[in-house]
Amino acid sequence: MSHGNSDAERSFSANKRTVTPERSSLNEETISALRMVKDAIRLFGEGHAFNIPVTDALRHSARAAHQKYKEAQEKKRQEELEMTRKKIIEQNQREQEVAEEKERARVQEAKAQAIQEIREQETKLLTIEKEQHNVLKSAQVLICDSESKLADAIKHGDMDQVSVAHGLLEIARKRTATATTELRVVAQKRQKCADKLKLQTDTASQIATDKKPKRH
Repeated sequence: MSHGNSDAERSFSANKRTVTPERSSLNEETISALRMVKDAIRLFGEGHAFNIPVTDALRHSARAAHQKYKEAQEKKRQEELEMTRKKIIEQNQREQEVAEEKERARVQEAKAQAIQEIREQETKLLTIEKEQHNVLKSAQVLICDSESKLADAIKHGDMDQVSVAHGLLEIARKRTATATTELRVVAQKRQKCADKLKLQTDTASQIATDKKPKRH
């Protein structure tokens, strides 16, 4: 069987005659409707509209045409409204996601800053603790020296040295008491820092977990 592009070429020619420069703004639906009318006249009226038989069904279709047009326009309007509504919802969702992401980033940054401050405080406390341990060591050395001097002074009956040894021993004991108290306070502060650090770290980890995209 022979085949060719004659039907398609005739269709292009018909479209060209339909969409003239004065009718260039016609939409696709109108062009299709005009082509259907022309094809119907060509097939059923031998190319002339007056040859088309006017039946009751045709008259009914003609009377209902405007109503169908209005219904089609209303349907199109509803579709456009629905599309606009969906776009607004999608836009709101994107804006909400962006706002939530910014809030998560802000909270995470604040948590990181808090963790850094806690660690700096821990470093300072460790320095103080080390200094107080050195004070304790020096106080213990002073106590040993004072007790030795006191024993020698008592042995030789040197009351001046006894008084000096007592004074040094009192100073050493006060230093020991002060350093011990300070170490106790530092230990409490370090424990609080450890508790805060654990809380901040757990919260930061939870934020990082929530930030990961959920799999559906």
